[in-house]
Amino acid sequence: MKILCEDKVYVQKDDIYFLINSDIPIPVSIYSKLFDNELVVFDKKIKNKFIEFNNNGEIEFFKDLKWLLDYNELKDLTIPELAKKAEEVVKKHNKLAKRYNAMSVNKKMRNSDILRRIDLLDYKIEEYKTLILFKDNKIKLELPDDVEYPKEYKNKFNTKKLLKSLLKKPKK
Repeated sequence: MKILCEDKVYVQKDDIYFLINSDIPIPVSIYSKLFDNELVVFDKKIKNKFIEFNNNGEIEFFKDLKWLLDYNELKDLTIPELAKKAEEVVKKHNKLAKRYNAMSVNKKMRNSDILRRIDLLDYKIEEYKTLILFKDNKIKLELPDDVEYPKEYKNKFNTKKLLKSLLKKPKK
């Protein structure tokens, strides 16, 4: 997920990891910001944390990534509205996958970009899931200090309920 601001953009580390492992060309300045003077380890503990980018080229690069959800465009939507948008992406994904699967091997080789588009739609679906879980207070996202949380978001978990569910003994 990206958060576009006036003079910067924040991007989740998980999205950066996805970009690095994709075949999408990434500006050198992004690589240098990530790997300059330190070893970067991507793990589940930090996947939802945000990295700030403030170079104009970096901002434009992330603005142009349409498959990467823009938090500011979606934060005030209700969960049913987000689910409807996610369903639209699922429909596009399924339509594209059906088209690809119906192709001959030769045609698939000539249309390998379709696989990339399917992967990006898969990723976008996962982004919607994350945002829905966040808005439903099922997961926590630590937004940057200068970014507003959705109006209905309670920036706390019901820890008592959470601990109870974790400590619940399985029924025999």
